[in-house]
Amino acid sequence: MTTLDPTLHASASRPSDRRGRPNLSTYRLEGVSCAGCVARIERSVRFLPGIVDVQVNLAARTLAVEREEGSSPPDVPGAVRRAGYGAIPVAPLPASSAGEQRQEPEVVWLQIRLAVAIFFGMSAMLPSIVVYLGAVDAAEARVHWALAAASGALSVPVVFFSGWPFLTRALSSVRRLAPGMDLLVASGALATFVYSVVVLARGSSAVYFDTAAGIVTFLLIGRLLESLARKRSLNAVDLLHALSPSAAHLLQVDGGVTDVETESVATGARILVRPGERVPLDGRVVSGTSHLDRSLLTGESMPVSVGEGDAVEAGTLNQRGALILDVTRAVGERALDRIAGMVDELLARRAPMQALADRVAARLTLVALIVAVLTGIALLLWGRGVELALLRSVSILVIACPCALGLATPMAVLVAAGRAARRGILFRDAATIERTADVTAVLLDKTGTLTQGRPAVVDVLPQGAWSAEDVLASAAIAESGSEHPIARAVVARMAPKYEHGEAHVIPGGGVVWRAETGRTIRVGTGAFLEAEGVSGVREPARCSTVAHVAVDEEWLGTIVVADPVRPEAAAAITDLRALGVRVALVSGDSDAPTQDVAARVGITEVSSACSPDDKAEYVAAARRTGDVVAFVGDGLNDGPALAAADVGIAVSGATDVASAAAGVTLRAGGVERLVEALELARATRRTMRQNLGWAIGYNAVAIPFAGAGLVPPSFAALAMAASSLSVIANSMRLARGRHVRTSSAPRRVASQPNHPAPP
Repeated sequence: MTTLDPTLHASASRPSDRRGRPNLSTYRLEGVSCAGCVARIERSVRFLPGIVDVQVNLAARTLAVEREEGSSPPDVPGAVRRAGYGAIPVAPLPASSAGEQRQEPEVVWLQIRLAVAIFFGMSAMLPSIVVYLGAVDAAEARVHWALAAASGALSVPVVFFSGWPFLTRALSSVRRLAPGMDLLVASGALATFVYSVVVLARGSSAVYFDTAAGIVTFLLIGRLLESLARKRSLNAVDLLHALSPSAAHLLQVDGGVTDVETESVATGARILVRPGERVPLDGRVVSGTSHLDRSLLTGESMPVSVGEGDAVEAGTLNQRGALILDVTRAVGERALDRIAGMVDELLARRAPMQALADRVAARLTLVALIVAVLTGIALLLWGRGVELALLRSVSILVIACPCALGLATPMAVLVAAGRAARRGILFRDAATIERTADVTAVLLDKTGTLTQGRPAVVDVLPQGAWSAEDVLASAAIAESGSEHPIARAVVARMAPKYEHGEAHVIPGGGVVWRAETGRTIRVGTGAFLEAEGVSGVREPARCSTVAHVAVDEEWLGTIVVADPVRPEAAAAITDLRALGVRVALVSGDSDAPTQDVAARVGITEVSSACSPDDKAEYVAAARRTGDVVAFVGDGLNDGPALAAADVGIAVSGATDVASAAAGVTLRAGGVERLVEALELARATRRTMRQNLGWAIGYNAVAIPFAGAGLVPPSFAALAMAASSLSVIANSMRLARGRHVRTSSAPRRVASQPNHPAPP
């Protein structure tokens, strides 16, 4: 029976702040569309009193604001509103609605504006098509003018209703001297529309109202597809918030059951979890047995069995039997809350690679405006006419939008965060993903990392006519009331038969159990049994931890206890080497068991009997050789090494200290999930580089093409939208995980016995 100890500290978050950092606030942004918007919002908020750091994630549409400790909360929503956008504080949401509220109003309004744009835009094109095709006699100038006027009237709702967000944000950017994508779009559409109005007022029908409508329509189509793709990725992340039910079955003192809100249940309360329900709160089983499905929380495909005394995490699905739990962590303190907070913080933080995109995008809008103006002036001076100068300038303005640049890295991080969370891999921030992708050396702790972290019976050596079952059965009777690790291993291997007797523990020696009939069972070291009058006890070779068993004065045999190697560890080490990663074992255990584990998993670089400071120095030495070092551990003594490494990685079951010091937490499995984390980080970095390359290359090619007249304004709008969608589509490949190896190591159901080979 496996205890599902949460891997993340209970004190990490509170109901008022899932991250447990009262000086860090997150806001959901509305109306943000490009890197220019990001720069404008950050500039508006950064100079508020008490602000330490401001970061906007364009893909997730979030704003993270860190203020000085003890300072009063600034008016962040007001500053964002003055910049022309909306900011709504993000608070812990009810589980049932956490994934439903993000960005919904914006998407609905986008759909409404697009519907208006398509209807009136297509209608505005019909009169123009009639003129273009010569369906009306060219001599009928009045008819031409009337058709042009009708096209203009029909384009008004498109430009001034559907395109209203572009216009208002463009005006705001001009007032704040921070031009962005909206200024480019608004300038292109308005210039085309105003030019057509002027031409129409002069009695000519050579208008481009349909072009102005087409610019707005194509951009709205791209924006909607972009929002839907983003929402799909965010839903994968928001699923973490929705894993916990909003109600819990609270047990009363009189035995009754009352349904209450999960948020109202305090630590120490007792709740009932029925079959088929998700566990609402972290707790410990006091009654009942069942199997839990943890797949959505940790990525584990096989259910695990739990019974009395086992820890259970909120968000897991109770499959079979009813469970009664003592609540150990209330809402805001649960491991699930900590996971959701880490994912939110990951999305709120900017990847280092995004600095390049930000620098390019910040200058691109200004460059596009200058190039468009110079192109128009040059064509006028060249005598090519106002019409041609206007069309080419508009094409440059529209096609040069830096949307793809702004989305290049945050979209990849967003999709990777969703996949990682579903697989039980938690990266602290985007910078950690990039550092993990660079790892060239992995240093592994032994206990709990390569091994299962708990003693188990790995062999029984009976003597004479006694059988292995005789040895185990006798030892189980004597050890049934003990909490010693060896005793628990024996009892887990064979359930004791009940016999009335009394046990006496001899510290450092063993246990003596006497039945009422006078029969005596002794379990302990060889020296202890010999001191008790048992003769002939021999120590087996190559066994570091053994328990000898004797009945009365006769030696029955020896039980060999060890910390079993994880069954998937050897394959994982092979996979790490296939990735070009150097692997070493650094353990605080003695040399014999450390070398034995290293031999089993195929590690040749071994250091044993290391203190916490020794481990940290080993990490520092590896870094001095030029390696980017990841240290993987789970114990209290691994904290210094985890903090000293370029990337600290805490495995499932890690202590609070190890989890706090780690940049990556593996919520399920052991070292085999490490391979997947490294591959996902490398794939994410590769995707970010591809996105940046495409976005920069697109603008480098598109602007000259538009200036040369090869791309008309309507097609420029379509090309700009397509560039953003291409970045999104490339990022979405991470969600499918086809280029990320998923651990295929066999996993076992916890209720099944595991009998590793003897050491």
